[in-house]
Amino acid sequence: MKKILLIDDDSLTTLFFESIFNKHVQNELICENDGGIIFNINWDDIGCILLDLRLPVMSGFEILDQMKKDGIEVPVIIESATPKYYLNNEQLDKVKGCGYIEKPFNYQDVLDVLESYIVLK
Repeated sequence: MKKILLIDDDSLTTLFFESIFNKHVQNELICENDGGIIFNINWDDIGCILLDLRLPVMSGFEILDQMKKDGIEVPVIIESATPKYYLNNEQLDKVKGCGYIEKPFNYQDVLDVLESYIVLK
């Protein structure tokens, strides 16, 4: 079974997703606080990415750009405090085709989006 990669520097967000995965998701969750992980991971093991847009080293947008440049085609769910309607046209183009969950999270909304990408328990 493929693993889910969470890239977020907020420890509360990490705990929130760990809680959801423990209760509802069979896939293993790998938590990273830094986008640099994208250079050191076996993409064959990854089934989906949960990605924050605001990160300390590389932004979520930079990560999406790098994945596209490297030909990495893994489904991405953006999880961000930035409402989608605040994104400019260039940013909207980068997140096109990605799931999008806005903070603060609604538990059921998160489950609904996750269910679109992965199998829940």
